Amino acid sequence: MNDQRKNQLKREISTISNITLKAQEAYLIVSYLQKDEDDADLNYQKKLRSFFYYSRIIYWQITIIEIAKLLNEKEKFSVSRIIKKVKPDGEYSELKVSMELIGKWEEKLALEKESIKNIKDQRDKVYAHEDGSDDIKNLIPLSKIEFFLNLFKEIILELEKPLGLPHKMFDLINSPATNLKYIIKMSAKGTKYEQEAYRELTKQYSLEI
Repeated sequence: MNDQRKNQLKREISTISNITLKAQEAYLIVSYLQKDEDDADLNYQKKLRSFFYYSRIIYWQITIIEIAKLLNEKEKFSVSRIIKKVKPDGEYSELKVSMELIGKWEEKLALEKESIKNIKDQRDKVYAHEDGSDDIKNLIPLSKIEFFLNLFKEIILELEKPLGLPHKMFDLINSPATNLKYIIKMSAKGTKYEQEAYRELTKQYSLEI
């Protein structure tokens, strides 16, 4: 593979990596905000504070929009296109990716046709248009999003190896989701302190109900 084609493939993989990372970080925020907590104070912050409620909706939209880019065969940087390009008769056949591996990726995608259609419908009918329909009755579970993210990462890491690209780090140390957990924890702690201070004040002035 000459340098020009090699650099072109590197750019394509880099774009797919960036889309995957953006989708992953949005998904992790949604997953955390969706999760029920044993701590009632944390649950209050996550479920009843309007900022976090709308954050969950917005980051779900981002997750769907970004993942749809990689699952829609018509998109320039879809995983289906990159898989075709690395086949023995493809544009990047020199990469010599095993047909066994390619077959495994294609089988995984083929088995998820309904989930892929659901994601495309959400993106096309709801989130891509202000006047779009909101009639998406069966949203796919978060586990399906995680499945696709893991598949994307597997493809990226396998294609990086023969190109000598540095290992892509998808586990961010200072991720937005980690920061969000800290913010909600401190917000719950602050709310609890304020409530306790208020109770003490009502006791002091004999205002308890």
